[in-house]
Amino acid sequence: MRIREVELFEVEAEAIAAVHRNRPLYNILLCRIRTDEGIDGIGELQGRPTPLRQEADALVGADPLALDPHAQPDPFACALLDIAGRAYGIPLHRFFGAKVRDRVPVSYWSAPMEPHETAAEAEVSARLGFTTHKLKARPWNIVETVRLIREAAGPDYRVGIDPNMKFRYPYVAARLAA
Repeated sequence: MRIREVELFEVEAEAIAAVHRNRPLYNILLCRIRTDEGIDGIGELQGRPTPLRQEADALVGADPLALDPHAQPDPFACALLDIAGRAYGIPLHRFFGAKVRDRVPVSYWSAPMEPHETAAEAEVSARLGFTTHKLKARPWNIVETVRLIREAAGPDYRVGIDPNMKFRYPYVAARLAA
């Protein structure tokens, strides 16, 4: 088996104009490695394709099963492991350990905004079929934000809070938990 082509795709996550002034919030690099046997592998990385283009081109013609995927940049490592799993007929998780889940949940995400703006985003996401909304925790308005999200998107719509370092002080975490 030989690598026939390495494709790099840049995906821009557009931000809400009021928050990020119409510039991309971040870029995701998707990588698809195609083999001459019709087995494709997919990988991803937050970033842009330009720095990896030369390395991608260098992979063409190589045997993907002979390469050490862990010696490659992340998007190539994932794609090479994907190819190996498909070639050997084993699920990708076997390279890392026991299977954790059958499905991967996907949450809607909003940039930090005012509570009523986030609630409006949640209403849109619920109409799109999302059932969970991920937010960065902002101690000064997270309680009001979650309350308005529930009103806008309904009681079955879930909210996941990513505290980062915002809950590092026990008194802040205890107040918000209450």
